[in-house]
Amino acid sequence: MIIKPFEPSPLTKGLQALVTRLHPTHPQYQKLQQELKNKEAGDFGEQYVVKELLQMALLNECYIFHNVMLPSVFPMQIDILIIVPNAIIILEIKNIRGTVHFKNNPRQLIRTSETGEVQVFTHPEIQLEQYIQGLKHFLGKHHITIPVYGAVVFPFNNVHILRAYEGLPIIMAKELPLFLHKHIGKSKETTTEIKQIILSQLQPLTPFPLCHYYSD
Repeated sequence: MIIKPFEPSPLTKGLQALVTRLHPTHPQYQKLQQELKNKEAGDFGEQYVVKELLQMALLNECYIFHNVMLPSVFPMQIDILIIVPNAIIILEIKNIRGTVHFKNNPRQLIRTSETGEVQVFTHPEIQLEQYIQGLKHFLGKHHITIPVYGAVVFPFNNVHILRAYEGLPIIMAKELPLFLHKHIGKSKETTTEIKQIILSQLQPLTPFPLCHYYSD
């Protein structure tokens, strides 16, 4: 069941308002327009995955949260968090087109678009590892010990994924039922308690003023 429904990112809404106010000749216009496209694509991918999760009967007794920020030793902005019997699952959603190469040592995500443009991003494994450790630390402060798993999820089949090493799971959205089934136990003793703790500790994302994010 959905506990914290999908909502577009406040940063997306702020960028939409900002871009409509900027003149196309403004020196930051192209950069902000591209950033807005990226944020809208991210929101769209997350919304799609949330809808897929809500259609899965095996999650009827589980708790689904979208866009979770919690106080922890590591910064945490979790795309999707699912509380299942005997475990918590974190999903990091990446709605990226083109060819994606997961590089190791150093870990990077390198994307080549259909036009041949190459972009380098933070490896989502790094984010996911921080979220897993951060959530364990958060739960530990509340005297709760429970396995925490994670996966990087690509919503759509418009990406060619290259990866030459083993690491945290990288899956397509249609693989989620099988992935989740492996981690769902039978006991429900702690799920409601964890749900209430997370709800009581949720922090809002406050990206404003945008000049703090997009200054020269």
